[in-house]
Amino acid sequence: MSSFESAVRLIAQWLLIVPALIMLWSIASRKKWRVDVLEAVVSGALTILLVKIAGASYFHARPFVEFGMVPLVPHVADNGFPSDHLAACGLAIGYLWKRNLFAVAAVILCAGAIGAARVLAELHWPADIAAGLALGIVAAILGRLIVGLAVRYTGSHRRADAYESADAFTSGNDAVEPEAV
Repeated sequence: MSSFESAVRLIAQWLLIVPALIMLWSIASRKKWRVDVLEAVVSGALTILLVKIAGASYFHARPFVEFGMVPLVPHVADNGFPSDHLAACGLAIGYLWKRNLFAVAAVILCAGAIGAARVLAELHWPADIAAGLALGIVAAILGRLIVGLAVRYTGSHRRADAYESADAFTSGNDAVEPEAV
């Protein structure tokens, strides 16, 4: 196996760890992390749901199956549409969009590398990559809307802010006082 093929294999399989770590870092570094965790969980569940619906609605055989080849990355010959890896990248991009544009740029670079590597490894078609990325972004937007509405209409943001302030106060960090009820 050439060094190029080894690099493609490594990127196709393992680079997804970087966007996941960036997203975790973003959650951990924010003061209002409780709402962020809820948004990440809801968005993640929506990503899985949208990917499953899309996969059940449309079948696209993987390139290595159609070409009768062995892929660079061992994989079962199942539906390649949409790409789960790029759906996760899209989720990270959508989640980070209003939080940290530097992190968004880093995840976009990772998504481009992962998508290219998965196409070169003959695991996906470009349409699988684009669809996965779009579904992840849509799920993140929907997750933000759902959690935002839930927080707004339940008033739980006041409780979450109060907890955040108490945590920051006891740990010695500066915090914004919670809103008066």
